[in-house]
Amino acid sequence: MGCRVALGDVCSFYRGASVPRTRMYDKGAYLYIHYGDLYKGFDLHIDVEDPAKPIPYILNNEKIKDSQRLRDQDIVYVLTSETVDDLGHAYLFNNPKEKPTISGTETTIVRVNRRDLVVPAYLNYLMSSPRFIRELRQYTRGMKVFRVHPKDVARIEIDLPQTEVQHQIVSILDAIYAKQQANSKLNGYLLELMNVQYQHSFCCNKLTLGSIYDIADVVYGAAFKSALFNEEKVGYPLIRIRDLSTFSPQYWTNEAHPKRVFVHPGDVLAGMDAEFAPCLWQGEMAVLNQRVCLFEPAANSGVSRSYLLMALNPLLAFIQNYASGTTVAHMGKGDLEALNVPIPARGDLERFNTIAEPLREQIVQNSTQNRKLAALRDALLPKLMSGEIDVSRVDFTQLNSHLLHYVQRAVHTVAIVLDERNSVETVINTVLSEMQGLLDPHQLKHLTITLRRVLGPKQAEPGQDLLALFLTAKEVEGCSPKTIAYYEATLRHMNTALAKPYTQVESDDLRRYLNDYEVKRGSSKVTIDNIRRIMSSFFSWLEDEDYIVKSPVRRIRRVKTAQVTKEVLSDEELEVLRDACESKRDLAIVDLLASTGMRIGELVRLDRKDVNLHERECLVMGKGNKQRPVYFDARAKLHLTEYLSSRADKSPALFVALDSSARRITVGSIELRLRDLGRSAGINRVHPHKFRRTLATHAIDKGMPIEQVQKLLGHAKIDTTMYYAMVNQSNVKASHRKYLE
Repeated sequence: MGCRVALGDVCSFYRGASVPRTRMYDKGAYLYIHYGDLYKGFDLHIDVEDPAKPIPYILNNEKIKDSQRLRDQDIVYVLTSETVDDLGHAYLFNNPKEKPTISGTETTIVRVNRRDLVVPAYLNYLMSSPRFIRELRQYTRGMKVFRVHPKDVARIEIDLPQTEVQHQIVSILDAIYAKQQANSKLNGYLLELMNVQYQHSFCCNKLTLGSIYDIADVVYGAAFKSALFNEEKVGYPLIRIRDLSTFSPQYWTNEAHPKRVFVHPGDVLAGMDAEFAPCLWQGEMAVLNQRVCLFEPAANSGVSRSYLLMALNPLLAFIQNYASGTTVAHMGKGDLEALNVPIPARGDLERFNTIAEPLREQIVQNSTQNRKLAALRDALLPKLMSGEIDVSRVDFTQLNSHLLHYVQRAVHTVAIVLDERNSVETVINTVLSEMQGLLDPHQLKHLTITLRRVLGPKQAEPGQDLLALFLTAKEVEGCSPKTIAYYEATLRHMNTALAKPYTQVESDDLRRYLNDYEVKRGSSKVTIDNIRRIMSSFFSWLEDEDYIVKSPVRRIRRVKTAQVTKEVLSDEELEVLRDACESKRDLAIVDLLASTGMRIGELVRLDRKDVNLHERECLVMGKGNKQRPVYFDARAKLHLTEYLSSRADKSPALFVALDSSARRITVGSIELRLRDLGRSAGINRVHPHKFRRTLATHAIDKGMPIEQVQKLLGHAKIDTTMYYAMVNQSNVKASHRKYLE
């Protein structure tokens, strides 16, 4: 049986010793845990034997109390900070050889006195959990420097399962932590590889110098109102300068700022105060706060985000040194404009991008996985503590197996990028060395044996139809028969034209095919990009299934299409369409499309039982077989009621043909009927999707938050919603007068 105790009943608290940075050395009598070093690589653990994270020394002439000496399995806890965000960071101190170590100023030692009741590693995870930190911060004091007194921490009550259960929980969470560490280490390797490739590609070549705007579009963050910041994750994460090192924003905002800039994983950012070093954003999609800027590859420049990251590093370091005379260095627009930026030849850029961009993409994937693992850890802990999840039923072997599988695929990725056998061996040996502390001997042996086997692509069996396998996979994912048929027709036409096996197709083959397709058929850029996306999906699947080493579509960039402002239906045109309807069915269809914005495919699949007239809502089946509710107005309710009352058939379909067959109406029938209504009403290009775009545009114009419009339309990504929602030009004019005049 577990128990619930106050933290002060099982732990003691001791303040750290104050020693300035100037009295720290590479050698000395004591290791010294400085407050500032905790944010430079330590995460949940401090291991004195880790050579990658060296700890400074202090001399024996410092005034040290015995209580300030750290013991093995103590917890170094942050209870004093310049920001509230940094309060509550906990680090388990691992020092089995008991090397003399002192906890520094602004840190607190939490020492477990009752190890018969508390496992220190378990307590460390507990004190790092979001729930505990939220309770801790209720006791925050101070205005400029924030503190929590240890006496207040001691009051916090914690749930303690039996120590055996605590050990099991620690084992589970340690497996997750190990995988996160493997991800982080691999990202370090990948960044080093990217830098080596940059130096190799451009250091000896003669480069043309130009303006920063020759290679990049510089986008500056918006001045969001701090009063509207929140920690409840309402709106979007907000990237401040301090978040560039952690990739974990502490605040969210739902302010619809007119200069709001969205940042996606893998974008290149730089702070404009204090430290200017560029970074690859590895957090989730967020918005950019003031004094942080985004560097986007300039159109037709040929540069990639990888090149921007590498090229900007020495340039911003130069500005840093130039501005170092002030208390806090600042970078302005003029500093960027004064830079002489290297502009390589297009061929050199393409060769660099081919190697570096997969590295950048892998870094983003690893970081995304780490965020998911952190969320999993935070969600698991309270469930494991409460017994909601039985720890004895958790397959620890499976967790380790997942870690092993990940390392294999990670090394596979690196090996592909290097594309040299001796380099592959170097990477394998390096990773094996780093993984010794994370995997047991059996796993290491298995890893060593299997790495070389997985490095090469597998061969398709004779007579095996790879396209059929791909289409089956898409069917399992929930793609509609129409989508699968489109995929099949597109890929079979490509295969016929290329006249070579899928596994032997190269990037140049696909470029020629797309170019010939566009020229011979006079196809639009939109059509060509759709074909490119289908090819990308197929060859990425071949890569994931290890039939090919690397997708040839990776080197083919998205086809830029003209962003044409598409028409929407005005209120007057909608009234004219309603007047043109000669049947109650057509009138109900027009009103339902106009007020719900549902897709035409969703409309024809509706049954009577899906409609709740009283609540004015209906349940539609959207893309990917995902259900969502949509809502209609009083006018649509009235006309829908009249139409259903006029029917005498027993068909379950909501809309049926006007003849006596009572067959469910088809998509083609509705499209044809709306086109005829448009002609009779004198309105050009009336089609079902126009109603959907009209709803999105009107909703945005009337102030509905874009996130709610996204839910209403059933979009998985908000970018899709932005594409549909055409902003009324009159509103742009009004906003210009409001904000800029």
